Order: sequence, then structure tokens, then C-alpha cells
Amino acid sequence: MRTSTSNTALLSAVAAALAAVALAGCGGSEAKGPRVTQRIRVGETPTDVAAGLGGVWVINGEFVQKIDPRTNKTTLSKPPYVGEGGIGLALGEGAVWSTAPLANTVARINPRTLQRRSIKMPGAGPSDVAVGEGAAWALSPAPSRLSEIDPAAKHIRRSTELGNEPSAVAVGAGFVWVANLGDNTVSKVSPKTGRVVGSPIEVGRAPAGIAVGAGAVWVANSGDNSVSKIDAGSGRATATVPSVGRGPSDVAVGLGYVWSLNGADDTLVRIDPREAKVVGKPLRVGTGVTDVTTGFGAVWVAASEDNRVVRIAS
Repeated sequence: MRTSTSNTALLSAVAAALAAVALAGCGGSEAKGPRVTQRIRVGETPTDVAAGLGGVWVINGEFVQKIDPRTNKTTLSKPPYVGEGGIGLALGEGAVWSTAPLANTVARINPRTLQRRSIKMPGAGPSDVAVGEGAAWALSPAPSRLSEIDPAAKHIRRSTELGNEPSAVAVGAGFVWVANLGDNTVSKVSPKTGRVVGSPIEVGRAPAGIAVGAGAVWVANSGDNSVSKIDAGSGRATATVPSVGRGPSDVAVGLGYVWSLNGADDTLVRIDPREAKVVGKPLRVGTGVTDVTTGFGAVWVAASEDNRVVRIAS
């Protein structure tokens, strides 16, 4: 069949329009970027958030609250008390764990019964906690110490001396990783021996947050607005992501990206883990942001001054 010149022109125009729509559709999520979908009111001054064990858990005002990710509503009518100065939060070994530095304890909470058991820590009060490799790991900044807690017997197995002013702890890739804010390093600790492996790993200035995922360890450097990438196998810093935002205070890995939470400008930034580069524009998420995690198909941020947990679609 022969086609007239006018019909050919019309068909070409339609094809071009369809191609443009298809192209826009393929790149729509990239251009649009992450967006806030819910701002969930919780207790006063939420400081830490973790996803798992059937919900999103948040610590605020020395109490633990749980959010149902299906309804975006809190579920606990009587949130359990974790102890004076409750601040850190982690999930694992069938329990919710929280640090109470003013009480000098770590609380282990049963997620079903909400019963709490407090474990006394040696030295100064614990500021952060992580769970993995068959133990809970509590961090005390002064004296600089990492305490290994037996999750079944609920007692301290041993303690490890660390660098200057340890600020954050994460478990993954077969090791425990600690960011030392005071000397700009990361300590790699063997969970088998409880000893530091190799020399301290140099990162950016004032590392404040740490996470493991996508084949690497990621460190939020609050002093120079960067994120460091450490090869989990060799324990060497392999890349630095500059200009992620002002005062990055925490970092998380999930949904195909590394997420840098920037406490000084209250923004969230995506990082491509392979290229170690920022993707898209910063997202303003709340006021007084303190912690970020991923789970249930979303990113979750604690905004302490708003008394909210912010849910973000990636």
C-alpha cells in the first residue's frame, strides 16, 4: 500500500510524540526523585529509627514507639520506657535494643510483650547500638569502648578499646565497624576475637554515622560534608563523595541507593553506590533531622524538632 506525503508526515509526528512520552516515562522517577509521602506524629523529640520486626520503631523521649507501615500510624498505647536519656536504637536477635546513656544501660525489649530488661554497661553511658554476628554491640564514647552483649544470656561478654570519641556503630560483611569522630577514623572489629583488625581506616573529618551495604561501608563525615566509601573486604577507603549536604549526620543503604542525612540543612541526598556520586537534588525532609533507615519499601527519617517520623518514597 502506498502512503501519501501528508499521512507520512502525520505518522512521523505521532511516532515522535510517542517516543518522547516513552522517554519521559523511563526517566520520570529519576527526574522526580524521592518525595515525602507521610509525616507521622510520634512522641517528643524522636532521635533514632529502625525498620523490621513487623514495623518501624522509633525512640523518642525515652520511650519506644512502633509505626505500622501499612497505615502509617503508631500502634503502642503504652510505649515501653527504655531508661533515662534513651537515644540509640537497633533491631535484631528477636528484640528491640536501645541505649540509655544517663542510666548507663542498654535496654532489651521483647517486640511482642514489650517487656524490658536493662543491662548495665561498664564505664560511661552507651550512645549507640547495633546488632549482628550473634550479638548486640553497644558503644560508649568515654572511655572509648565497644561492649559485646550476649543476646540470650543478656550479659556483657567482653569489651574492646577503640579510637577517640566513637560516635556510631554498624555490623555487616562479617565485621563490626565503628566511626571515631575524634580522630577521623573507622575501626574494624572482628566479632570472633573482639579485637580491632588492622590499622584505623582514615576517612573524612568528624565521622558521625556509619552503615554497611552494597558491598561497602559508608561513613557520613559531618566535618567536611562528605561520605566515605570503604571496601568491606580490604578495609580500605576507596572513594569520597563530596558536597553531599551540610553536616551529614547519618547514612543508610537500601532501595538501590546510599542515603545521606544532613543534619545542618535538614536534607536527604541519594548516592549511587557504584559510581559513588550524588544523584539528583537534595530533599528537605523536616526540622532537626537525626536518623535515617530504609525498610518496607520506603526511607524513614526521624525529625526531632517536628516530633515526626517522615516517610519518603524513593
